[in-house]
Amino acid sequence: MNRHASPSDRGTRHPVTSRPDGSPWADLFAQPLVRDGGEAYWDLPAAPETASVARRLVREALATWNLSGLADDMAVVVSEVVTNAVVHAKFAMIPSLHRQGRGVRGEVADHSPV
Repeated sequence: MNRHASPSDRGTRHPVTSRPDGSPWADLFAQPLVRDGGEAYWDLPAAPETASVARRLVREALATWNLSGLADDMAVVVSEVVTNAVVHAKFAMIPSLHRQGRGVRGEVADHSPV
């Protein structure tokens, strides 16, 4: 899997690790939340399960930041964009959240060379 800097080039990333059975998608459900102050991001594979995992990770990050009131809306937005990346780009992706006071900006970058 191609590893490049996070969308914001700040903080640290936790790459997805392969399962012992060699499956192409990682052990997503054990993946810890990665956050650096007001940022959270994850390196996720293009797999059918990724949208639901992204929703869970978004909810966890927002709860950590005491912004659970934004969880439903942000989970829907991130889920839609992640689903589009899985279906159309078919490359691993980096969903990210950037806290902005009492708000949050969500992004999804894929590993596509285009």
